[in-house]
Amino acid sequence: MPPSRPILRLGALGATLAALLLLAMAFVSLPAGMFYPGLEALTGGLLLSPAEQSAYLTGMRLLFVLDGLFLAGWVLAWVGIGELVRARQPLLGWLTLIFGLAGALFDFSENSLILGALQTFQAGQFMSANWVIAWKAVQHISYWLPFLAAALAAPALWQGRWPEKAAALTGSLLLVPAAFGLYFPDLILLSVLWFLVWFAFSALSLWQNAGQHVPRPIERKVSMPASSVRPLRLSLFAAVYFVEGAVLTYFSAFNVLYLRSFELSFSLIGIVGGITLLPFILKIFVGLLSDRVNLFKQGHRKPYIVLGLVLQTLAFALIPQFNPSLQFGAYLTLMVLAAVGMSTYDTTTDGLSIDTTPEADRGLVQGLMVGGRAVSAVLTAALMGVFSQNGQWPLIFYMIAALGLMTLILAFLVEEKKERAPEMQFSKAAFRAFKDKAFLLFLAVGVIYPLALYSAQGMVGAYLNEGLNISLGMVGLYTSVFGIGTALGGLVGGPLMRKFGQRTSILAALLITSAATFILALTSSAGLMWAIVFLFGFAFGYYETVYFALGMAFSDPRIAAFMFSVIMAVGNFGIAGGQPLAGALVDSLGFQPMFMIFAAIHLLALPLVFVIFRVRKPAPVVA
Repeated sequence: MPPSRPILRLGALGATLAALLLLAMAFVSLPAGMFYPGLEALTGGLLLSPAEQSAYLTGMRLLFVLDGLFLAGWVLAWVGIGELVRARQPLLGWLTLIFGLAGALFDFSENSLILGALQTFQAGQFMSANWVIAWKAVQHISYWLPFLAAALAAPALWQGRWPEKAAALTGSLLLVPAAFGLYFPDLILLSVLWFLVWFAFSALSLWQNAGQHVPRPIERKVSMPASSVRPLRLSLFAAVYFVEGAVLTYFSAFNVLYLRSFELSFSLIGIVGGITLLPFILKIFVGLLSDRVNLFKQGHRKPYIVLGLVLQTLAFALIPQFNPSLQFGAYLTLMVLAAVGMSTYDTTTDGLSIDTTPEADRGLVQGLMVGGRAVSAVLTAALMGVFSQNGQWPLIFYMIAALGLMTLILAFLVEEKKERAPEMQFSKAAFRAFKDKAFLLFLAVGVIYPLALYSAQGMVGAYLNEGLNISLGMVGLYTSVFGIGTALGGLVGGPLMRKFGQRTSILAALLITSAATFILALTSSAGLMWAIVFLFGFAFGYYETVYFALGMAFSDPRIAAFMFSVIMAVGNFGIAGGQPLAGALVDSLGFQPMFMIFAAIHLLALPLVFVIFRVRKPAPVVA
């Protein structure tokens, strides 16, 4: 399929802007012969006079402004490059887009690290060697990701005319000297020059291709064939759950630690957690609204996904501006706004996946969603651990906001039918499924399991930090191990369920999770806790996979999206009640009794499971 000419033009303008801004930044000098970001001054290796310090801060502010505009051009350029490559080699095109945009995210993270260092510098303090290591790691990743994206794009670009061939050579042969520049300070200019050459040839290539006349049949309204739509839609599902994974990682592991840094009590923190979960309980109405209302006549799913991402992104961008201990109301309002946004795009993305995914692709879609969220938890938890250890909490919120912006790009590119097919129309008769005894008992299990599971999981980070005296940086690594266990539990949950059946699988999930939670209470060794946290993560992922697979089986196909949102919302009742309970238990009894109590609560669901499979009726067949 021919590439979109408007996207190519936009990419050409972005690449031109990026190239020009690189040139402009080259003319901004820092005092005392320093190069960006003035590492000698930030670490205390070079003491600046008051005049030099003023010139240094002025130069850095100008560079931040220019670099912010450069990143906007970067994003537009990679969107255009990805579109051009996708038209020739679809898989390489999507990989090019993903790695190119990920590079922008890490460049933004690098700027955030430097901004935090500048604030520390202005306060008269200097950065430690640990900060330098973290900054270098993020900086190198911000280079290697676009290097990889350019290498992936090179085979497709070589098929074009001379500007594309020049870009292909830049993205292949010229990567060697550019990579050397990262590791030899005297050659760092080579890495910067690579970007300048890459964006210059990319601008020429994109503009040239945008100017080509591509005949289009006027009688057809479809803008994309299914072969092109499918990868884009799958990418959106993975991206949505990736940013959702980052948000959940913050909510479940770092929100407690963030508020504790302002000396808020565990009881008040538990109340915050309960209030911010209310939008997730009420999201069934979002699902019903999207089923019934074609928002702005643009579709039943996509407009809601975009609206939710915008709300969440704005909220996380603004949260660092408010002190929770002094401006608690403003902080709580923004947290609720973020939760409303997330519950909106979460529910409607699930609806879009149900509406558009054929039977053969459902396993793939679920794998991308679970995998995207788990991988995000592993990666973002490590970064959050580093940021929190250095006291740079705002960087966590800005990182999540940046992920939301990147996902918005994919949401805008995905197409959705403006009207739903007749067989997908809402049916009141399907509500009879809510009278089924087995389904009602299943909802009861859906309250018990998250009440114990999520509430215990939300206190693991605080237990590691305050109960076992593990540093915040190490807590981030433990959380990453938890994420790896969750991903593995999710991956094996489906195959095990097919092999052993639904009843055996849900019973095993209950017992394994209860045992893992109880072991948490008995473990006081930081070394053993690595294995225990992994086991708890495995139980978490396995339980979620089995439970939601059963939820899909219980959902009536005529109102599947609505019923599925009801199942998830009922689970949030358990979380909303469990988090305040967890806070109160920790304040009154301590961490270990709290884990033991939640381990026992899991076992309350066992008799319900036996009854469910005794009274369960076959799912209705819709003609």
